[in-house]
Formats: sequence, structure tokens, C-alpha cells
Amino acid sequence: MDIKHVGSISTVQSAASEEAKVKREKAATEERKDQLQLSGEAKELMESRKNAKIELMKARVESGYYLSDEVTEKTAEKIMKAL
Repeated sequence: MDIKHVGSISTVQSAASEEAKVKREKAATEERKDQLQLSGEAKELMESRKNAKIELMKARVESGYYLSDEVTEKTAEKIMKAL
């Protein structure tokens, strides 16, 4: 049996090398994830809003706002809807 026109081993190695390269590129692409970057100004704004909300809640606790009938009724309504 004669086998004619068989490519060289370098051709097979090149194909394997190319396949490995494609797999590496695909893996690198799959590892990338979305990112979010906030500017310093945005971070400061978020922090100031957070602090303002905390201060508002503290003031409401001290004034007894959360013990009012209105707040109690709204809370009870939301609990009932959740059930």
C-alpha cells in the first residue's frame, strides 16, 4: 500500500497551534466582564445623598414619625400584600 502526497508534520503542527490560539482567544474573551467606573464626583454625590438619608431617618426616629398611625397603616398594608 502506497500513501502519496502526505503533508509534512509541520502542517499538522501549524494547524494544532492555530487551534490552540483560537481556544486561548475565546477563553480570554469569555473571561472579560462588564465594568462600572464612577468618577470621584459621582462617589462624593452618592456619599452626600446617603448621609442626607441617614440624617433624615435619624430625625424621623427622634420625632416619633415611624410610630405614627399613618406609617403603621402603610406598613401593615405592605405586609398584607406580601402575604
